[in-house]
Amino acid sequence: MIGAGKVATHIATHLSLYTEICQVYSRTSASAEDLAAKLHCEATQDLTALYTEADVYIFSLTDNALPEVIKSVVPHLQKGVCIHTAGSLPIDVFKGVATDFGVLYPMQTFSKEKEIRWEDVPLFIEGNTPHAIAIVKKVAQYLSSSIYEINSAQRAYLHIGAVLTCNFANHLYAIAEQLFKEKGLPFHTLLPLITETTAKVQVLSPLQAQTGPAQRGDSTVIEKHLQLLEENPALQNLYRAMSEDIARYQQLYANDKL
Repeated sequence: MIGAGKVATHIATHLSLYTEICQVYSRTSASAEDLAAKLHCEATQDLTALYTEADVYIFSLTDNALPEVIKSVVPHLQKGVCIHTAGSLPIDVFKGVATDFGVLYPMQTFSKEKEIRWEDVPLFIEGNTPHAIAIVKKVAQYLSSSIYEINSAQRAYLHIGAVLTCNFANHLYAIAEQLFKEKGLPFHTLLPLITETTAKVQVLSPLQAQTGPAQRGDSTVIEKHLQLLEENPALQNLYRAMSEDIARYQQLYANDKL
């Protein structure tokens, strides 16, 4: 396991129930040792000390670090399939340095403090050879039964969708939380609304589930909200832009709601 961050920790911990993790690498010794202790394996922060005869090498690093680590590590590996877990990097990041390689992208949000129900996590895989695809699929099957084989171009748009629905949505929660703090309001009162909004898109399309002043064209309410946000121009501009885009979607895709 090359990496010991949030994604690496969740993947390695679950895989260790079914197969042996022989080594963990991280740039920081504390991270490597913490994960290795959970897995009962060796820890290292030295790329030149990596075990070179593993069957599988899982690279779970930041997008910035991954290409350079791959270039410095993979040429020294004697065997094994190399797999990365990034949503936004193509499979070709291994091209020219590895023989059999692939991608295993789990579309989920990970925090070390919260357990993951792996059976609910969709995994998107890719491989450059039949052997690589077979190995990536085998690793994926240890994690989840929801497995999809897609290409790097498709995965790039998949990652955009994940950022929009998870990271951007959560940022809006953070904005609402800060606004509530400033106005002496309890954020937890929004949780039932968040839960219901999420539940609705399980049975309706997001376009059908859309409600609110922008959806119904209520310019009076929108203007009132914009006035209340005058002391926060950044949030005011965000509110205006979102309202305009919601209205645009309602007009552009009105037929899709029928």
